Amino acid sequence: MDAFVKRNNIRYFIRVTEKQELLAERVGAAKFGLAQITISRMLPESTLLLKDGFGWELYRFNGFPSQ
Repeated sequence: MDAFVKRNNIRYFIRVTEKQELLAERVGAAKFGLAQITISRMLPESTLLLKDGFGWELYRFNGFPSQ
């Protein structure tokens, strides 16, 4: 997962906090589950930029800490 994020130079992501069931149905439960795992890994190293009233949050990913 870390390699995928680094290789694709992912710097921003959107997190949905409401109506997750609808989104999971649209993209598929397996893909949605993988996205949730990836986002939960990235979240501690991210900064919340925007949040709307519909449960959507825009984050800037600051990068994984050096090991």
